Amino acid sequence: SALFILNYNPLQLFDPSFQLSFLSIWGLIYITPRINSWFIKGSTRKNSVIGNLKFYFLMSLSASIAAILGVLPVVIYYFGIVSYFAVVINLIVIPLVFFIMSSGAAFIFFSFINSIFAVIFAELTGIFINALMWSVDIFSKIPQGYFFIERPPFFLIAAYYLLLFF
Repeated sequence: SALFILNYNPLQLFDPSFQLSFLSIWGLIYITPRINSWFIKGSTRKNSVIGNLKFYFLMSLSASIAAILGVLPVVIYYFGIVSYFAVVINLIVIPLVFFIMSSGAAFIFFSFINSIFAVIFAELTGIFINALMWSVDIFSKIPQGYFFIERPPFFLIAAYYLLLFF
């Protein structure tokens, strides 16, 4: 999709939202397996609820860390801010976004088939969106929940990504 977008508008390469979107996906695809190898050594899914919860928690934690590592220099470059709680926030926000997308897709599907189910999924989507907005609002109000950092020079950003890549 990046090639399609850049073919249509090459200047998107310099857009922060384009960079953040694809760097987070890169982090999830490339960095998550590396982090999983550290976190989930010998910890495979077990046939117990606790074992499965631990496994999925560690998988979510690795994905959250990987996405943050993928975008961190770009976030610092454009916004000059780093959150202390980003990993924890992602553990709450990412599942909510999944539920919003799933219930929203179900709403669209059922809107063509059954209006009662469509209304149910529309309401459910609204509940998940409200939960997301509430949680973002709560985390944004944590005193000293972030710190400011100076814009790094380009060579440090390039070195960071080279280290992550190799």
